Amino acid sequence: MLLSLPDRLVPAKKELVSGLFETIFQNKDSLTDLSLFQVRSSLYFLFSELFQESASQQITGNTGAIRRSLQYIREHFTQAIPVEELIRLSGLSPSSFHRRFRRETGLTPGAYITKLRVDQAKNLLSFTQTPIGEIGACCGYPDHVYFSRVFHHHTGMTPLAYRKMTESP
Repeated sequence: MLLSLPDRLVPAKKELVSGLFETIFQNKDSLTDLSLFQVRSSLYFLFSELFQESASQQITGNTGAIRRSLQYIREHFTQAIPVEELIRLSGLSPSSFHRRFRRETGLTPGAYITKLRVDQAKNLLSFTQTPIGEIGACCGYPDHVYFSRVFHHHTGMTPLAYRKMTESP
Protein backbone atom coordinates (compact mmCIF):
# COMPACT_ATOMS: atom_id res chain seq x y z
CA MET A 1 0.00 0.00 0.00
CA LEU A 2 2.76 2.46 0.90
CA LEU A 3 4.45 1.80 -2.45
CA SER A 4 1.38 3.16 -4.25
CA LEU A 5 1.76 6.56 -2.57
CA PRO A 6 3.48 9.29 -4.58
CA ASP A 7 7.17 9.90 -3.84
CA ARG A 8 6.49 13.50 -2.96
CA LEU A 9 3.26 15.15 -1.98
CA VAL A 10 3.07 18.91 -1.90
CA PRO A 11 -0.15 19.80 -0.07
CA ALA A 12 -2.17 22.64 -1.53
CA LYS A 13 -3.22 23.72 1.97
CA LYS A 14 0.24 24.10 3.49
CA GLU A 15 -0.93 26.30 6.38
CA LEU A 16 -3.61 23.79 7.34
CA VAL A 17 -1.17 20.85 7.29
CA SER A 18 1.42 22.86 9.25
CA GLY A 19 -1.22 23.77 11.84
CA LEU A 20 -2.25 20.13 12.20
CA PHE A 21 1.36 19.06 12.75
CA GLU A 22 1.80 21.85 15.28
CA THR A 23 -1.30 20.72 17.20
CA ILE A 24 -0.08 17.11 17.17
CA PHE A 25 3.38 18.01 18.44
CA GLN A 26 2.06 20.38 21.11
CA ASN A 27 -0.22 17.70 22.56
CA LYS A 28 1.79 14.53 21.94
CA ASP A 29 3.21 14.22 25.45
CA SER A 30 0.11 15.22 27.40
CA LEU A 31 -2.09 12.46 28.75
CA THR A 32 -5.27 14.47 29.33
CA ASP A 33 -8.41 13.35 27.55
CA LEU A 34 -8.65 16.67 25.72
CA SER A 35 -5.05 16.47 24.45
CA LEU A 36 -5.48 12.89 23.29
CA PHE A 37 -8.69 13.85 21.51
CA GLN A 38 -6.94 16.79 19.81
CA VAL A 39 -4.08 14.59 18.64
CA ARG A 40 -6.45 11.91 17.37
CA SER A 41 -8.74 14.33 15.53
CA SER A 42 -5.75 16.19 14.06
CA LEU A 43 -4.31 12.91 12.79
CA TYR A 44 -7.64 11.96 11.19
CA PHE A 45 -7.89 15.34 9.54
CA LEU A 46 -4.25 15.19 8.38
CA PHE A 47 -4.71 11.72 6.87
CA SER A 48 -7.88 12.88 5.17
CA GLU A 49 -6.18 15.96 3.69
CA LEU A 50 -3.19 13.96 2.47
CA PHE A 51 -5.45 11.26 1.06
CA GLN A 52 -7.54 13.81 -0.84
CA GLU A 53 -4.42 15.58 -2.12
CA SER A 54 -2.95 12.29 -3.32
CA ALA A 55 -6.20 11.38 -5.06
CA SER A 56 -6.39 14.76 -6.79
CA GLN A 57 -2.83 14.39 -8.11
CA GLN A 58 -3.73 11.02 -9.62
CA ILE A 59 -6.67 12.29 -11.71
CA THR A 60 -5.18 15.28 -13.48
CA GLY A 61 -5.60 13.65 -16.90
CA ASN A 62 -9.39 13.64 -16.77
CA THR A 63 -11.58 16.04 -18.68
CA GLY A 64 -13.17 19.00 -16.91
CA ALA A 65 -16.64 17.44 -16.86
CA ILE A 66 -15.46 14.26 -15.17
CA ARG A 67 -12.89 16.10 -13.03
CA ARG A 68 -15.69 18.15 -11.42
CA SER A 69 -17.52 14.94 -10.53
CA LEU A 70 -14.36 13.34 -9.15
CA GLN A 71 -13.63 16.41 -7.04
CA TYR A 72 -17.17 16.28 -5.65
CA ILE A 73 -16.75 12.57 -4.85
CA ARG A 74 -13.46 13.19 -3.02
CA GLU A 75 -15.01 15.99 -0.97
CA HIS A 76 -18.20 14.09 -0.11
CA PHE A 77 -17.24 10.39 -0.13
CA THR A 78 -18.31 10.03 3.51
CA GLN A 79 -21.89 10.89 2.53
CA ALA A 80 -24.44 9.32 0.21
CA ILE A 81 -23.66 10.58 -3.30
CA PRO A 82 -26.52 10.39 -5.78
CA VAL A 83 -25.29 9.69 -9.31
CA GLU A 84 -27.81 12.29 -10.52
CA GLU A 85 -25.80 14.95 -8.64
CA LEU A 86 -22.60 13.83 -10.37
CA ILE A 87 -24.33 13.95 -13.73
CA ARG A 88 -25.63 17.45 -12.98
CA LEU A 89 -22.14 18.62 -12.00
CA SER A 90 -20.63 17.21 -15.17
CA GLY A 91 -23.13 18.93 -17.46
CA LEU A 92 -23.30 15.77 -19.58
CA SER A 93 -26.24 13.59 -20.49
CA PRO A 94 -26.59 10.49 -18.29
CA SER A 95 -25.36 8.11 -20.99
CA SER A 96 -22.40 10.36 -21.89
CA PHE A 97 -21.51 10.78 -18.25
CA HIS A 98 -21.48 7.05 -17.53
CA ARG A 99 -19.54 6.24 -20.70
CA ARG A 100 -16.91 8.96 -20.12
CA PHE A 101 -16.62 8.30 -16.39
CA ARG A 102 -15.88 4.65 -17.03
CA ARG A 103 -13.48 5.43 -19.88
CA GLU A 104 -11.54 7.98 -17.80
CA THR A 105 -11.45 6.15 -14.46
CA GLY A 106 -11.88 2.52 -15.47
CA LEU A 107 -14.76 2.23 -13.00
CA THR A 108 -18.44 3.04 -12.67
CA PRO A 109 -19.26 5.95 -10.35
CA GLY A 110 -20.46 3.56 -7.62
CA ALA A 111 -17.35 1.38 -7.91
CA TYR A 112 -15.12 4.48 -7.82
CA ILE A 113 -16.80 5.72 -4.62
CA THR A 114 -16.47 2.28 -3.02
CA LYS A 115 -12.79 2.05 -3.99
CA LEU A 116 -12.14 5.50 -2.53
CA ARG A 117 -13.90 4.54 0.72
CA VAL A 118 -12.10 1.22 1.04
CA ASP A 119 -8.72 2.86 0.30
CA GLN A 120 -9.38 5.46 3.01
CA ALA A 121 -10.38 2.69 5.42
CA LYS A 122 -7.16 0.82 4.63
CA ASN A 123 -5.15 3.94 5.47
CA LEU A 124 -6.98 4.45 8.75
CA LEU A 125 -6.70 0.77 9.68
CA SER A 126 -2.97 0.83 8.96
CA PHE A 127 -2.06 4.04 10.73
CA THR A 128 -4.52 4.40 13.62
CA GLN A 129 -6.00 2.32 16.40
CA THR A 130 -9.45 3.79 15.83
CA PRO A 131 -12.25 1.26 16.41
CA ILE A 132 -13.35 -0.41 13.21
CA GLY A 133 -16.93 0.84 13.52
CA GLU A 134 -15.67 4.43 13.73
CA ILE A 135 -13.47 3.91 10.68
CA GLY A 136 -16.46 2.58 8.78
CA ALA A 137 -18.47 5.66 9.74
CA CYS A 138 -15.58 7.97 8.77
CA CYS A 139 -15.51 6.31 5.36
CA GLY A 140 -19.21 6.57 4.61
CA TYR A 141 -20.47 3.32 6.14
CA PRO A 142 -22.44 4.07 9.32
CA ASP A 143 -23.42 0.38 9.60
CA HIS A 144 -20.26 -1.42 10.76
CA VAL A 145 -21.54 -4.81 9.63
CA TYR A 146 -22.11 -3.53 6.09
CA PHE A 147 -18.70 -1.83 6.18
CA SER A 148 -17.03 -5.12 7.13
CA ARG A 149 -18.88 -6.94 4.36
CA VAL A 150 -17.88 -4.38 1.71
CA PHE A 151 -14.29 -4.26 2.97
CA HIS A 152 -14.02 -8.06 2.92
CA HIS A 153 -15.50 -8.22 -0.58
CA HIS A 154 -12.91 -5.77 -1.94
CA THR A 155 -9.81 -6.86 -0.03
CA GLY A 156 -10.43 -10.53 0.68
CA MET A 157 -10.05 -9.97 4.43
CA THR A 158 -11.93 -8.46 7.30
CA PRO A 159 -10.96 -5.01 8.57
CA LEU A 160 -9.51 -6.59 11.73
CA ALA A 161 -7.40 -9.06 9.74
CA TYR A 162 -6.19 -6.20 7.53
CA ARG A 163 -5.21 -4.15 10.59
CA LYS A 164 -3.31 -7.09 12.08
CA MET A 165 -1.51 -7.71 8.77
CA THR A 166 -0.35 -4.07 8.51
CA GLU A 167 0.70 -3.67 12.16
CA SER A 168 4.36 -2.97 12.76
CA PRO A 169 6.17 -5.82 14.53
